[in-house]
Amino acid sequence: MPTRRAAFPWAATALALASLLLFGGLLAGLANRNVLDSSRFADHVDQVRRDPAVARQIGLRMTNRLLAVAPDLVAVRPLVEAAATSLASSPAFSPVIRSATTELHRAFTDESADQVALRLADVGAVLAGVVQTISPDAAGRIPVDSTSRSTGSEIGVLRRERSG
Repeated sequence: MPTRRAAFPWAATALALASLLLFGGLLAGLANRNVLDSSRFADHVDQVRRDPAVARQIGLRMTNRLLAVAPDLVAVRPLVEAAATSLASSPAFSPVIRSATTELHRAFTDESADQVALRLADVGAVLAGVVQTISPDAAGRIPVDSTSRSTGSEIGVLRRERSG
């Protein structure tokens, strides 16, 4: 029968191993809950999007894209920029962000996803409605075909080839 002193190193080793396994399990659970769950990940991205600094950058990007399609709107750029920034921080933008984020997330976590394409047509339509409300004169100069499509190759390395 082992003495207490002889059993102590085994008990300490078992306790250390159990602690490491518990810590690893907690990290895996946290990652699964916050990173690998598409809808929860989309919620986190939507919360970040509502930050004023982030919304301003999104508004600037939307304005630049709209002015690239309709350069004659450069005279009302401050108006378009303010409307785009307001839209980017508003709850009306949440469904667009959640949908795009969920699609993007699934492209990285789903085995059957080959390529990601983010549609910005909804953003353009909502922005055109906001500009129409603020300045009907400026909205009349927005071309009807001003929706755009950004593929993963334009945004960055979002294309993931299926292996095997």
